[in-house]
Amino acid sequence: YQDENSEVQGLLTDDEINKYDMYYHITTRNVVDYEAEAQKQGLYTARYTFQNIKHGFGAAKARLMLRVKREGEWNVITNNDEPRVYASEAINLINSDENNAIRNVEDLRLKTEIYKRIETRENGAQISEQINTIMGNNITKIQGYDNTTVTTMNPVLLQDNDKIYRCGYLVSLKARELYFDNTTGEYTVGTYDHFVLPLTDVYKDLDQTDLHLSDRLIFETDLKIDGVVKNYNDFVLQIFWENREMSSYADIKADQMGAIKDLVLSFDRGF
Repeated sequence: YQDENSEVQGLLTDDEINKYDMYYHITTRNVVDYEAEAQKQGLYTARYTFQNIKHGFGAAKARLMLRVKREGEWNVITNNDEPRVYASEAINLINSDENNAIRNVEDLRLKTEIYKRIETRENGAQISEQINTIMGNNITKIQGYDNTTVTTMNPVLLQDNDKIYRCGYLVSLKARELYFDNTTGEYTVGTYDHFVLPLTDVYKDLDQTDLHLSDRLIFETDLKIDGVVKNYNDFVLQIFWENREMSSYADIKADQMGAIKDLVLSFDRGF
């Protein structure tokens, strides 16, 4: 047996083996249940380390502000100057960009597997969970749809011309402490703790300078282990995007693909 990195030949024969006309050669490989798919998924990773490594910095909360490319340029039509509550009734939509290739609500592709652990995801056609959908500053999920309307799983408060778009992003943060004592020369590298930052708020831009972009999406979480704030000064941010129901049409697929346009990672000592 040789591993995959071995420089030794995987099969060696001798005179006894060479007497036979046929023999079986068995190889083994790892079973891969789930692999990333090009264009349907993407991962952004960045590391943030405080330049002046200090001991004792404790952040109670991490917050990521994210602005992304809208996947489809649909807007809400309320025909009302004042905000309106939609509980179960249909919400009228309009495609605000006649050049955008996503012409049907169905092409928003509102289902996902992104919230499931990798080992529980389906590789087949069954993609079962509804993706978070942004409508104005509401975070909701779509109950049903037809060509020009949608209904939501929970009540939403909407204004005329509010944006609607899927939010296929999952944010996580790894955090640890690095400590260097310039007197003794001691250098300590802590172990990473892992945190998931859920989407908690949406802040609408007052100045809509680019209708192709989302509003400000806020992902945040407490940085506590068993209720205790630990000291961290070295962070790895990961933003995972997924749309496993991409269209087979190239022009629609291009408009469906996600992209990060702006991000700001910040920390709070207390709140």
